[in-house]
Amino acid sequence: MLSNHLEDYEVLSILGEDTSSSCYKVKSKVTNDVYIWRAISCEDMSKEEIKSLLNKITHYQESEKSYSLNLKGHIHQKDPNIIYLITEYCSRGSLMDIIKYCQKNTKRICENFMWKLLYQLSCILKTISVEDVNKIHCGNTFVDSDDKIKIFTFEVKETQFNELLEPKVVLGHLVLSLCTLETDVKKQNCENMCNKILDNFSNELIEIISFILRKQTRSDEVVNAILCHPTVLLKSSKPPINKNFYEDIYQSKEKYDSKTIETKHNENVISERENFYNEKIRLQIENIKNRETYLKNQEQKLMEKEFELKRREKKVALLEKLSAEKYSRAELYLKTAKENRTSKVTVKDENVEIHNATDASFSADCGDTSILPTSSKFDLNKFKKPPAFTRTFSERHVRFKGHSPLKEKEYNRKGILRNSFMRESKHETNSSSEVVSWCTLSSESNSEKSLKFEGKEKKKSLFPSLTSKRKSFLKEKLPRSNSEEFKETGGDFSKTEVRPISWTEDSKKQAFELLKIMNSVKDKENIPIRHTKL
Repeated sequence: MLSNHLEDYEVLSILGEDTSSSCYKVKSKVTNDVYIWRAISCEDMSKEEIKSLLNKITHYQESEKSYSLNLKGHIHQKDPNIIYLITEYCSRGSLMDIIKYCQKNTKRICENFMWKLLYQLSCILKTISVEDVNKIHCGNTFVDSDDKIKIFTFEVKETQFNELLEPKVVLGHLVLSLCTLETDVKKQNCENMCNKILDNFSNELIEIISFILRKQTRSDEVVNAILCHPTVLLKSSKPPINKNFYEDIYQSKEKYDSKTIETKHNENVISERENFYNEKIRLQIENIKNRETYLKNQEQKLMEKEFELKRREKKVALLEKLSAEKYSRAELYLKTAKENRTSKVTVKDENVEIHNATDASFSADCGDTSILPTSSKFDLNKFKKPPAFTRTFSERHVRFKGHSPLKEKEYNRKGILRNSFMRESKHETNSSSEVVSWCTLSSESNSEKSLKFEGKEKKKSLFPSLTSKRKSFLKEKLPRSNSEEFKETGGDFSKTEVRPISWTEDSKKQAFELLKIMNSVKDKENIPIRHTKL
């Protein structure tokens, strides 16, 4: 979108002036694109005329064709009252500018451009309206950088023509103006002008110009004949010989007949082939350069790998040197170690048995009937007697038959009381004897049948205060004799129902004291600990 402010454009040069407008070459400060300003003064116009002019500009901008000069937009400056039309820029200018340049520099237009101009103008005249045909002249016909023809038929005030010209006449006048470099061709005799250009252009071009200016032919026939003419089609499709489409007027005058045209055509074909092969050679050279660059990169990589290998070789050589030094040190160490091992004094091992050479007369074949000894008695003198096995005090483990008294468990109080009374009665009956019997209670049952007695001969002096301590313990734990529960049972402790008790700190301490008394036997060796129930 173009800007609508004058400050966004920079004026590069003034192109010219006509009766109704001035042209300026400007550059956009935003996009750096080059455009043409056409200034239209509106000081003498009323508001209605200005409004109709703006509507006309909008209508022309919307109805643009491919052959018309593009109208990009407009800027309305109110003080002073000027309208600037922004159009596209054609680098070669108008046909009028080309004619003036050739007149000033003694140049003439190349014939190849004349064939292109002839074909393009014929296409435009076939599609344009009759009113716009009469507006075409050298001043509003432009040429862009691609040698394409653009016309600008916008006018502020409509021109009134006395008579309308035919399209073929307009076409002939434009071509003659470029060939003769004269701007006013309408008033002169066209036949005389054709005779002037005989020395500068080919017969084919002159014949076509004469065919256009004939009075007997109609405009539509002329236009169709040009568009279908093979020479016009062939010449207009070729690129120009000179990119500037200007030639020196004073160069050798060469008549462009059919032979010359054929020769130039062959030259063009040769030049096209040369261009093709040159392009091919250029691509090959570029490919070779790319391969050369690739090979240089590979060479650089190989050099880096070579440098790395040399570095590794130095490292390996250093390691080999170090390993050789370590090997020599190891050999020296082995020699010194062997010398230390070989001593003159040797100790004979008495346990080593010397085996004589085996008798090889015996054979293991099937036919051998010799009898070999297979077994013999042990010689006790050859074997050492093992030392006596003694268990240290730290290796003695305390084991309880049944439940350990150190663990909390609900015991049957009746069984405990009954067994304790039985042990007391047994001890009193056997107090005079030297054998002391201990009663153990198995964990399988609490009945009287499960009681087992084991006796060991011990001296009475081993447990002097055991009975009194047990009695004091039972008196503390048993219910008193004057309790109602004890009276109802008739003094039988077995019939009393005592609640199960749990171990306390005092009871545990008293149990350990009893065990300490039981295990305080002197000179006891490999004898298991006696067990009891509290």
